[in-house]
Amino acid sequence: MNTLSNRIDPSLEVVVQGGSHDVRLALGADGHRLAKLPFSVGRRLGLSERAIGRPVDLALHDRRPFQLSRCHFAIIRNNDGLAVIDTGSRQGTIVNGTRLGESTGLLRAALRMGENSVIAGGPGSPYRFTVYLRALSSSLRKVSSA
Repeated sequence: MNTLSNRIDPSLEVVVQGGSHDVRLALGADGHRLAKLPFSVGRRLGLSERAIGRPVDLALHDRRPFQLSRCHFAIIRNNDGLAVIDTGSRQGTIVNGTRLGESTGLLRAALRMGENSVIAGGPGSPYRFTVYLRALSSSLRKVSSA
């Protein structure tokens, strides 16, 4: 079996930014540059809730009725590049207009170079993200790895 590295290719920059107010507050104005994969997003657990599996990389506050699952989606590397997978959320995930989730039978969508839209939950969800994939020039790679 061919295992894929969890490191981001040094010729690629992956930045996750908030596409809505709540997500911008969590990620900051400049967003978050990913250094490793997978990068998972989910709901911050309440006091009476127990974690299932490993903790998510970005836990966001949500209120009932929940839009976010405990582990809602993840950005992963696969043989074709980078993709978003819906990790079994109830509300689904929308990637560049394509709805993912058990109800659709589609659980993965490829990310393309440039700007990608990711919505955790339905179309009216306040949990909106912009994922940027940028090729780095060789001079920028040298500066960023120094």
